[in-house]
Amino acid sequence: MTWLGKRRRPVSPSRLIVIGASAVVLACMLLYESPTGYSDYTERAHATVVDRVTSPRKHPAPDHVTVFVTYQAEGQEHRRVQLGGIAAGAYDEGDNLTVAYAPGRPSPVITLSSTRRRVHRMQFSAGLALLVVGAGSAARGLTRLRHRSR
Repeated sequence: MTWLGKRRRPVSPSRLIVIGASAVVLACMLLYESPTGYSDYTERAHATVVDRVTSPRKHPAPDHVTVFVTYQAEGQEHRRVQLGGIAAGAYDEGDNLTVAYAPGRPSPVITLSSTRRRVHRMQFSAGLALLVVGAGSAARGLTRLRHRSR
């Protein structure tokens, strides 16, 4: 087989197995997290970002951002509570936002976009697709390895 005039070497069976196994592990993580969702986070509160902590990471990974909010929920003021959920690091100090929490448990809080079911369906679909691709890659690698040893 050629591509732009160069002969391509087939991927080694051991690499296929490692790539497939890694994909399966990642898929399992996605599938494990997807049903948890935040559908029970039905209560809302208005919050203000009071702190934003940035932890540098090695290049090329972006810095890790932790955001803390203050809000009033169930008759109590909650100060400097870590904001969780999707795109929590996108908020800056002084920003106002609506947060979600579970009834009777005003802490922890998450971003409102994390409560949408569509997000969790997409995560489940991606995990399922990755599981199929990973298992196929690992099976292909094992098949090649078995044929090579004959």
